[in-house]
Amino acid sequence: MIQRTTVIIALIIFITVFIIGNLFWKNRHEEIIQPETTGAEMTAEKTSAEKQIEGKPAGIKERIKQLPDELEEPFTAAHKAGETLSVAFIGSGALGKDAGGWSMMAAEEIEKAYGGDFLDIDIFEFNGTSMDFVNGEVLPEIAAEAFDVVLLEGFTLEDNGGMIGIQNSLENVNIIIQRLKEQNPELVVVLQPPHPIHGAVNYPDQVEQLKQFAATHNIPYLDHWEAWPDYTSEELLDYLTDDAMPNSRGHELWAGAVAEYFAAR
Repeated sequence: MIQRTTVIIALIIFITVFIIGNLFWKNRHEEIIQPETTGAEMTAEKTSAEKQIEGKPAGIKERIKQLPDELEEPFTAAHKAGETLSVAFIGSGALGKDAGGWSMMAAEEIEKAYGGDFLDIDIFEFNGTSMDFVNGEVLPEIAAEAFDVVLLEGFTLEDNGGMIGIQNSLENVNIIIQRLKEQNPELVVVLQPPHPIHGAVNYPDQVEQLKQFAATHNIPYLDHWEAWPDYTSEELLDYLTDDAMPNSRGHELWAGAVAEYFAAR
């Protein structure tokens, strides 16, 4: 009887020791593994931070977050390769190439936002219709520079004043884009309308057709009209001169819309 009791007690002690030992080993194993996991996470975080410091693509994610996919790729690729991205602003006299014009202000703000020599923005102001631009000598000269990105104003307002029908105007826009791409097939063109005009009748419809043209041909469209007061509103007059061109406030507004598009703040 005593021998049987001893065996039972020994068995109980063995099971108890086994359970306690197993729990101890499991806890010890988790303590050993946990620091390795934490270290990996810290290394990943450090790598991400280093990318931000070194100016890798991760460093411009916030700047390009509003860009369409067509533009994200050249911006990211150029930034990763440490190359300069060449950009051109092309349009009518409304660009305001002189100091105080929207194109100058936007270019300066965009270049500053990305820093260094990442962007090189040139401005081409043309006084005339889309037909004049297509048939003139300026377009071939611009195309020869093989820009990476072009922001193109559709000459819609100039064509309206020059009695060029909207269909001809849109066809000329298409010709301009094709000629620009002859020297660089990878060129990305962004279309934008000219500025709004107070109380206009046919012009707003023509701008809408320019927007639809962009959508149909999968061309990125910078709709800065969303930033202006409605063209039927008297408030719009505060942003235009007596000649219906952008005044200082109009240029500042337009510049802000373009800068926000290319370099989100």
